[in-house]
Amino acid sequence: FFQAEDGIRDHCVTGVQTCALPICQADLSELRWGLENGDLDALRVRDLILRTMVDISLADGDLEDEELAMMAGVHQELIGVPPAPGALEALVQERRAAAAADPFARLLEDLAEEAGRIDDQARQIILNTAFRVACSDGTIEAEEEADLRGLATALGIGTGVLELEINAFRQSPSNAGAA
Repeated sequence: FFQAEDGIRDHCVTGVQTCALPICQADLSELRWGLENGDLDALRVRDLILRTMVDISLADGDLEDEELAMMAGVHQELIGVPPAPGALEALVQERRAAAAADPFARLLEDLAEEAGRIDDQARQIILNTAFRVACSDGTIEAEEEADLRGLATALGIGTGVLELEINAFRQSPSNAGAA
């Protein structure tokens, strides 16, 4: 979903993609291999992806069924297996409980700190999964949009193409009039 203007170069990206497409059309075999073999970098990326998806789903204060279903689908797509029953719900409750401590601000700090240690593909996947969750309920709320911008900035990804993606999503026939 991101192009060269963002500092991420992916030969598979040729234009606007929607949140329904597979994650970045990326080869996830390296991430899966790392997860299967306990690679600490792969585990860190997985954890950042999960935290990011949960936090973006909670940005508007509500967890929609569509967002939970998207998170489960992304989990399966990334890792190759569905999440354990109740695992995503438990993570959502954990992140909600931490709300007083502003877990999203902490996530942004963690992403900014990790951005230099994770590769372009991982940074791209993190932002793409957040975008997919944000648009999974048919709209991107103002809070979600602001959080997506914050994620892009923390990851060191330009927001220009993100803006194009948000606008393309809102203008698509199935989402016309979405806020």
